[in-house]
Amino acid sequence: MSQREFEYTWVWSLQAKPEALWNLAADTNRFDRDSGVPALQSLPSDELTNARTRQRIYLFGTGIVYEQEPFKWIYPYRFGVIRNFIGGPILELRILAELKPRDDGGTDLSYQVCATARNLLGTLLIPLQIVILYQRTLARTFQKYDLLAQATSPIVTRVVASHSLPGAKRAWQS
Repeated sequence: MSQREFEYTWVWSLQAKPEALWNLAADTNRFDRDSGVPALQSLPSDELTNARTRQRIYLFGTGIVYEQEPFKWIYPYRFGVIRNFIGGPILELRILAELKPRDDGGTDLSYQVCATARNLLGTLLIPLQIVILYQRTLARTFQKYDLLAQATSPIVTRVVASHSLPGAKRAWQS
């Protein structure tokens, strides 16, 4: 049976600017957790080159192993990743997020998922997993990030030099 590729693209019109959304959406560990992706387990990957990693997730009680290409980030407008699965019903998963600024100060966020089925089971599971389960959690997660980005003002940190801090002089002299 030939491998079938599924492509899904969603676009959300958000109120925050791409720069304000970036730290939330591009923090892939946080995003995975917030959008319900099972916890990742890093596996030994000594033989892999070019910063590839090997990961395992457990989905429906089954361990799924994949090799992940390095993430590609273009601040604050685009990020994506490719995951090549070792066995199982999915052969490859590609994800690309693009944050496009609008003239009104908001962002059109497009999120593309391309998944290639390895076999008939993958052909059945990919639409179920992505359309029925993942689409809702993506929308909720990006809407939550939009509200957070609008409510959060940038954190400004000032470093004040002072010799009156207790113990400061001793720490530098030892």
